[in-house]
Amino acid sequence: MTGRSGSRSTTSARHLGNIDPGSGNVDPDTDAPLCLAADGITKYDCQTLDAVVQTKLAVLPTRYAELWANLVADFPEVKQHPERVYLVQYYDPTHDDAGDICTFAASDISQADWTWFHDGVLGSPGKGGLNDVLSQTAQQYGWTLVGGVADAYAQHGYCASNNWVDTLFESETLEGTRDGTGHPNEMGQAKSGDIERTYLTKLFYVGGDPTNGLDPAYKP
Repeated sequence: MTGRSGSRSTTSARHLGNIDPGSGNVDPDTDAPLCLAADGITKYDCQTLDAVVQTKLAVLPTRYAELWANLVADFPEVKQHPERVYLVQYYDPTHDDAGDICTFAASDISQADWTWFHDGVLGSPGKGGLNDVLSQTAQQYGWTLVGGVADAYAQHGYCASNNWVDTLFESETLEGTRDGTGHPNEMGQAKSGDIERTYLTKLFYVGGDPTNGLDPAYKP
């Protein structure tokens, strides 16, 4: 797997996005944009990570259109209340304790890699990237966007001392695999859950206050 523009950036490819255009890994013998096939021998040209990400982002609107069509087909009443569909903003693992972009976090993830991931992959509403796609999708279909998640991680990214995402070491130590790297840890899941709970409380309880009891529309 190659980096943002064809240069080798193994860890960012494997751990920041888990995106691989083929089924192989980085060719360790060259900085050229070559990938290894599953047999570990065959080499073939492959896209840069940035190209792969942009291709996948471009497909998302179609995927969400299919999801909406399936929801309407299976639950026709949702068409009358699209705001009951909740789309959760993606968390941001790219900042340190001071709220600055990480300068490093692993042997070959540079600050430029973190900046690219923050700006080009995650993005923000109105500025492109995944979270912009989510924002536009929620607006298009009348869904409720659960926002504030990315901001909540502003000082709790991968390189923060009070990190809310698993580091490579934590993933390998706690899970026995590196696949959890960059994913929310227990604290991150709890904090994201708190944000989601706030939105659901407004939906299910009269006036958004649990002491008022459930909204009659949602009583069993």
